[in-house]
Amino acid sequence: MIAAATLAVSNLTCVSPAAAQQPDACLGASVSSEERIESCTALIQSGGLGQHDLSIALAHRAEAYYQKNEYDRALADFTGLIQIDAKNDAAFYKRGAIYFLQKDYDRAIADYDEAIRLNPQSAEAYRARASAYVGKGGVDRAIVDYDEAIRLEPAYADGYNERGEAYRRKGDYDRAIADFDAAIRIDPIHPTASDNRSLALKSKAASASAVRPEVFDLRASVYGISAEDSEDRSDIGVCSNGGPGAIEACTKIVNDSSYSSKFRAVELLHRATVYGADAKYDLALQDLDQAIRMAPGAGAFYNVRGQTYGLKGDYDRAIQDFDEAIRLIPNFAAAFYNRGRTYDAKGAHDSAIKDFDQAISLNPKYVLAYDKRGDAYFAKEDYRRALADYNEALRLDPDYATGYGGRASAYLMLGDADRALSEYSVAIHLSPEDPSPYRGRGAAYVAKGDYQRALADYATAIRLDPRSAAAHIARAQLVASRGDFDLAIADLDAAIALATQRADLRLMRGIVWIGKQDYDRAAADLDAAIALDPDNAGRVAAIAQSMKSEIKRLRQTE
Repeated sequence: MIAAATLAVSNLTCVSPAAAQQPDACLGASVSSEERIESCTALIQSGGLGQHDLSIALAHRAEAYYQKNEYDRALADFTGLIQIDAKNDAAFYKRGAIYFLQKDYDRAIADYDEAIRLNPQSAEAYRARASAYVGKGGVDRAIVDYDEAIRLEPAYADGYNERGEAYRRKGDYDRAIADFDAAIRIDPIHPTASDNRSLALKSKAASASAVRPEVFDLRASVYGISAEDSEDRSDIGVCSNGGPGAIEACTKIVNDSSYSSKFRAVELLHRATVYGADAKYDLALQDLDQAIRMAPGAGAFYNVRGQTYGLKGDYDRAIQDFDEAIRLIPNFAAAFYNRGRTYDAKGAHDSAIKDFDQAISLNPKYVLAYDKRGDAYFAKEDYRRALADYNEALRLDPDYATGYGGRASAYLMLGDADRALSEYSVAIHLSPEDPSPYRGRGAAYVAKGDYQRALADYATAIRLDPRSAAAHIARAQLVASRGDFDLAIADLDAAIALATQRADLRLMRGIVWIGKQDYDRAAADLDAAIALDPDNAGRVAAIAQSMKSEIKRLRQTE
């Protein structure tokens, strides 16, 4: 809960001579809210105040309305104050607090964003924004802000207490208890920390003895299969869960003719899912083919087979299966979404956007569809539309780490490296094992000229995913520009091994060889680039020919 704190910032407590001539009750410390409102209103309506004095009167009246719980009037005054002084972080903070109390969390977050932008050292603003994220259900995102609030103010009992509550909501009871302990150490008479600690201890004890609901019961409600249909329910649960022993459990059911054909088709789908997760796509497709033969009218099976073809890179067959899934189930939002992703992978971004539009029209809260439509707009270099979609994805799910990475990339392309850095950092906090935001944040550091931090992020991205050609390429470009040709060559070697048919990589390595004055190897790479782009479709061959001419000139000057 946001405390009804007085606005304590310098530009709201300084009174000019002109304001001082008006009723003292507007600015005095020991007056009732009613007296303050009456006197401040007289000041405001006098028409004799300058902008600075008017902003002070509005702030004091807004505070009085706030104390009286007349939030709509307080909102109007804080909005007027912001119109006069758009750099007043306290006004944004307090207006955000009112939106929070009204459970308008999106507007609250927007105001806290601005308060933090204007005053990035405000621990209270970070804590308040965290509370708003919790209100939206974004507990992981809230913890990011609680962390920052505590970093800024290490003796912040409220910060520890509220972060402990966030951890308790996540079921992370040990961290919750540790935070409540910290709050109590800082403030032994904290009003809620002790009770919250007791609740966390009880929740931890209860969770240790809790029995997990059987997966079978959920499947029974979905497929209409009763407990009597199976003497060995454990195989069904193991197959459905997809964990250790799933293949064996699914196979046992698939080969048991006592089960119905429909039931065994479902278990084939489950086994195919396990194969797919292990990148055994051909085995997955065999199971899906058989499942479709056993249940030809099941649109969901076509959808899963389409996804599997997509993972294999067979986009045309994938699209055929999504077409069939949609024919069988015309309002199948997931099939539209998956077909959109496949079109996007083919570079058909406009077709992808149409499918994402349809998926969203069928399911307006489809976070992934907003995110991937943002990616499609990004690929079309329509960064503002991309940003709008990433914003909506995050409004719907504040804990969606990928959305922060997408939004950061859009900000970076729009020239706002500072916001990009902030968003990438949130993505990293939410998903620390994902290499993509490290690579993106590295690019943002490059844009700001902070090359050492960029190198550190690229190194982390490569450590997390050594097979990321993009990370190797990004680091190669940076170190080559800094004259470290050996590391650039090593990174480009790794990238080329991962993407053997990319002409641009041969061109890049050829240029680095020129920098090392190894003209023979440079010429070999440039020839390879030309061979991979014979029609100059990627505009690589023409550049490579130009660089070959440069090599000839350089050799003549030796």
